[in-house]
Amino acid sequence: MLAVRVHLDDCTEHNGSVRVLAGSHRSGRLTTDAIEQWKATTEPVTCVIARGGLLAFRPLLLHASSPARVPAHRRVVHFELAAEQLPYGLNWNEQW
Repeated sequence: MLAVRVHLDDCTEHNGSVRVLAGSHRSGRLTTDAIEQWKATTEPVTCVIARGGLLAFRPLLLHASSPARVPAHRRVVHFELAAEQLPYGLNWNEQW
């Protein structure tokens, strides 16, 4: 799977940019304890993206939006793409 965010506004350190824990997606699905361990031992990377820019990442990558320190828009269009069917009888809401 791949998540792609198309930024309609600048996303800066001041208006709530996404922070990621690089490499965390390689550990697969994580327990709450494992997530806390990643947070305690890994420096987050802040993803500053200009309007019109793209941010692509694996959905299992630990990520969070920073709190906004100044009021400003940070609109994005978020897509999640996959080349395979979902397991265990799950279905996508929309398929192309």
